[in-house]
Amino acid sequence: SSPSRVLGESGSSAGEDVVDKDGVLYMISSNSNNLLKSSDYGANWTTSSGNHGSNIGGGSGRIATDGTLIVFAYKAGDGYVYSKSTSDDGATFSGTQLTLGTGVGTALMADGLRFHDGKWFAILVNGQCAYSANGTSWTAGATVPDAIDNVSYGIGCIVVGSGYSKHYISTNHGASWSEFAAPVAAGALADTLWTFWIGDPP
Repeated sequence: SSPSRVLGESGSSAGEDVVDKDGVLYMISSNSNNLLKSSDYGANWTTSSGNHGSNIGGGSGRIATDGTLIVFAYKAGDGYVYSKSTSDDGATFSGTQLTLGTGVGTALMADGLRFHDGKWFAILVNGQCAYSANGTSWTAGATVPDAIDNVSYGIGCIVVGSGYSKHYISTNHGASWSEFAAPVAAGALADTLWTFWIGDPP
C-alpha cells in the first residue's frame, strides 16, 4: 500500500513570514528592501547586505527556505505576483514574475509559499498557483475552481479547502487539481481557516 500521508494544519496565523536557516531567522518587510536577519532568536535584527529593490504590497509577502535557497513571493504595487531568491543570505537576489494574472484576490495565502516534496509551490487566495523546481523559474499551475480559505501540505499531496464546502487535492504541485469529498465540509472549516487531513489521498 502507499505510505500514509499526514497533512498538517495551516491558517491565517500560520503564514511563513519568518524562516529559520542554519539557526538564523530571516524575515521580509514591506518597509525595507532588505531581508531582516536575527541570529539571537529575534532579540535583535539587522538588514541583509543586499537590497532586493521590491515594492512589496503590505502584508502580501511570504518567505520560505529549502535549507540552501531563501525564496520570498509577494504581490507588488502593480497587482502582479513576483518572487525573489537568494542563495547567499541576502547579499544578492534573483527575481522573476510568477505567471499569474493581476486582479482582485491576488494576495498570497497565509501559508501560500512552501518548499514541498522537492519543489517550490505558491498559491493565491483566488486559487491561482505556480510551482518551480529551482525557486527562480516558475510554471503556472491549474487554477483551483473556487476561491480558497486554507491550504495544507502532506507527503505527496497538497489539499486546499474552499468556503463553498469543497476540497481539492493535487499530487503534482498544482499542475492539476481533483475535487473530493472530505469528512468535514470545507464551509465549516472556513470559519476557523484550518484544514486537517490524515490518511492516503482519496
